[in-house]
Amino acid sequence: MIQDLLKNFMAQWPSEHSRLKGELAKNKSFNAKLSPGEISSRKKTEIKSSGVYKTLVTVLPEEMSVQLPLLSKYKIKGSMSQGGISDVPWICIFDPDITTGAQHGYYPVYLFNADMSGVYLSLNQGWTQYEDNYGLSNGRIEIRNNAAQVAQSLSQLLSFDRAPIKLDSTSTLARGYELGNICSKLYPVGNIPSDSILLSDLENILTLYSELKTIVGLNILTIGELNPKQSEELFQNSINKVTPASLPKGPIEKPAKSERATSTSSNWSRKSSIAATALSEKGYTCENDKTHVTFIGIKGHTFMEAHHLVPMEFQDHFNVSIDVPENILCLCPTCHRSFHNSEVSVRKQLVSRFFSSSRSGLQSRGINITKKQLLTYYVQ
Repeated sequence: MIQDLLKNFMAQWPSEHSRLKGELAKNKSFNAKLSPGEISSRKKTEIKSSGVYKTLVTVLPEEMSVQLPLLSKYKIKGSMSQGGISDVPWICIFDPDITTGAQHGYYPVYLFNADMSGVYLSLNQGWTQYEDNYGLSNGRIEIRNNAAQVAQSLSQLLSFDRAPIKLDSTSTLARGYELGNICSKLYPVGNIPSDSILLSDLENILTLYSELKTIVGLNILTIGELNPKQSEELFQNSINKVTPASLPKGPIEKPAKSERATSTSSNWSRKSSIAATALSEKGYTCENDKTHVTFIGIKGHTFMEAHHLVPMEFQDHFNVSIDVPENILCLCPTCHRSFHNSEVSVRKQLVSRFFSSSRSGLQSRGINITKKQLLTYYVQ
């Protein structure tokens, strides 16, 4: 039954998609010509009366729930319109603890290719949360990095893989889904498997979803805190790709503590766009030794790394944000590591030197700290 419903939907969608888009365009044109007094004459596109709408939004979710009782704890939602008629219809499966909408959180989702050549069952992420937090271009980098890290955090991918998905749509939302894919399986239109296989795959992806909830918690934007070494590499790589941020002058509001912080560790997120600002302002030159060079990165400048002079792990000690350009040094990888791994006398020398050169900038951001206090963060 699920197999047949998918086949029928994919067969009917192209013509119905064109019809609904055409009807919507005609209605918009008609309504644009109305005067304020003619509002009662407005025409609406009755999407809900479409047979493909009913299949996507009602019939398929209900059939899945009947055949797989495990779905009773989840919310299943199908959609074919996002302010208009979508190129990529979908059916999402939400854990209400994590999210009840496709804009935020993470969830399993059936994503129909725009040309109906196939449908993916994907463990994916809400794109809007990235665009809201990081902007369009930087959000695309962040969602792709998180997808990679999430996939590596899972114990296994079961019958799914990390192959890129291609939805054949130029929409921002479709691109977000392509980049946000954690793992997936493609069902080509000519080879939709039997209900038993579809349900087995669905049960497997719900297993991954449950595991991911245990690992990540409720906020996937904090995934970078799970594996510090991996997170650091992704962060430094992102800095050299993203667009620098523009911040107002003066103190910046202290960020909220991560939901994953515990009684023994305080995790605070860092914005790669802010670090990119610091590196850009310093000309992508190692502040510790200007003769140190690395290689030319993707954006055409020398690859450098960012180091928070006042370490982010001590954000709790301050009432303002310490994730600001004035607290970020531009260093080559070797000099960066010397702040963390060199002998005590070298670390003291580095911290003292950069405290002197950074002190006024820190104060302009409301970060008041003495050299003695800063040294205790590095030498304990």
